[in-house]
Amino acid sequence: MKQRLKIILTALLACTAIGAVSAETFNGGIPLKETEALAKQIIPLPKGDPKPLLALAMRHGEAHGQFTGKAAAAMKKKFGRDIPIFIDAVKTGTPKGKSDCGVVRLTFRSDDKNAAAVPPESVDIEVCPNRGKS
Repeated sequence: MKQRLKIILTALLACTAIGAVSAETFNGGIPLKETEALAKQIIPLPKGDPKPLLALAMRHGEAHGQFTGKAAAAMKKKFGRDIPIFIDAVKTGTPKGKSDCGVVRLTFRSDDKNAAAVPPESVDIEVCPNRGKS
């Protein structure tokens, strides 16, 4: 079961991490002054895409989300039961020589009830929101 979760999370990260490395600043049409309040909520992630969390963590230090919709349905299909998957994004630093970039640690975890079956998995992602801009 642990191996299947690791494969699923790896596949989800592979789909999103490449774009996240050079992602433009995300605010989803939300005024920047309201992003601080958003960063304190658990953000639904129906497609499993952590880009909003990466952007909020870059701006406010951390953000939290949960798989919903298709992402949650995929977990249920794989495991045969509802297993909530939460994502914590925490900015851990700035890469040397890249002051406009940051390193965000994404931690995928479940609730206390499923913690033994689904142990936390973390990955560090370098995020450069201004890469590719003139």
